[in-house]
Amino acid sequence: MIGKLTGSLDWMGADQVLLDVAGVGYEVTVPLSVVARLPQTGEALTLYIHTHVREDTLQLFGFGSMDERVLFKVLISASGVGPKLALAMLSRFSPADLVTALITEDTAALVSIPGVGKKMAEKLTVELRDKMKKLFPDTGSLPGVEGGAQGSGFAAEEDLRMALISLGYKRPTADKVIGELAQTMAPSAPVEELVRGALALIRRG
Repeated sequence: MIGKLTGSLDWMGADQVLLDVAGVGYEVTVPLSVVARLPQTGEALTLYIHTHVREDTLQLFGFGSMDERVLFKVLISASGVGPKLALAMLSRFSPADLVTALITEDTAALVSIPGVGKKMAEKLTVELRDKMKKLFPDTGSLPGVEGGAQGSGFAAEEDLRMALISLGYKRPTADKVIGELAQTMAPSAPVEELVRGALALIRRG
C-alpha cells in the first residue's frame, strides 16, 4: 500500500491533485483543507496517503499530516461512512474541531456537514467518541485552521471560505476578499449572497 508520496504538483482541481513522482503521475483526492494549502504548480508537495481498495477500483486519498490520515481512517471505519462523507467532514472542519465535536457530542456542529442528519450525527458520536479520546487525547496537537480572515463577523464565514476555495481560489485570496466584503455586507448575510459579492469583488480586481 502507498503510505506517502512526495513529488511536484502537476495539476490541481476542486478536490483532486495530480502529483508527479519521478515521472509517474498519481491522481489523489484531497479535502478542501489540503486544497487551501497547495503550493504553486511545479512546486514540491508531500501527501500522506490512504489507499482505498474495492473490488472494481483503487483510489488514493491524500492528507497534509499523518494525524489527518489517521482521522480519515477512523471515520470510514464507522458504519454508514464512506470515503466521500469522511472527506466532506474533513473539508468542513479542521481535524481539531472535528475530533472535539465528536468527543463532546456536538451534534449541532456535525449536522452542518453535507450528508449528515441528526440521527447520523448522534450515531457518529456514540460510535466514535471513545475511539477519538483514545487516539487523540490532546486535540491541541492536531492541525487547526491556519490563517484566515479573523473577526469578519460573518456567521457563514467558513462556508464562504470553503466555497471560494472549491471554485479554485487560493486561501490567501479568499481571506483577502472576505476581509474586504466585511466592510460592505451584513454579518447575517446568507452564504449565497456572500459568494456573489465575493466573486464581484474578485472580478473588479
